[in-house]
Amino acid sequence: PTSAGTTIPFYLPADDDILLNVLDMNGKVVKQLAFGQYPAGNHTVEWDGTNAAGTPVASGVYIYQLHTSSDVFGQQMIIQR
Repeated sequence: PTSAGTTIPFYLPADDDILLNVLDMNGKVVKQLAFGQYPAGNHTVEWDGTNAAGTPVASGVYIYQLHTSSDVFGQQMIIQR
């Protein structure tokens, strides 16, 4: 659990187009964190615990979802305010 946000690590085995979103438990996109071409290797993206308008999100469970050209990965995150 975190109160402010988190760092999201991911690895790409080859250069790829990605889309990284934070979703609420209803599947609604809360914030887009990354979009576009990324080189192969390890990457990190910071989420500051805010929505697209810059407002802190409410306490609860959120999911980060990473889309690549060949797969979708996701993991839950817990925000406690």
